[in-house]
Amino acid sequence: MRSIARLDFDDLMRDLMHVGFGMLLAWSLTGIVGVMSHQLTVDPHASLRFLLAVLIVVFARRTYWEVLEWRWRRVDPDERSGFVSPLTGKPGG
Repeated sequence: MRSIARLDFDDLMRDLMHVGFGMLLAWSLTGIVGVMSHQLTVDPHASLRFLLAVLIVVFARRTYWEVLEWRWRRVDPDERSGFVSPLTGKPGG
């Protein structure tokens, strides 16, 4: 039997966070080496767009967890634990 591979959203967000952090580190090192050797000039508008994109990718996972925690705080504890009756929608039957 073949099982279908499921995509875990949290794993995807964690991988994107690592990729974004790695890109930020590579961009910083390239910029420092290029400016120090006078081979590269920095375009402020492109730099700000890149940094904004990296910040969105890196902090998206944290924001996702904040939204989930906020949503779970608003749900009844019985419903959170799975003790709600599927027929009535109320705890205990």
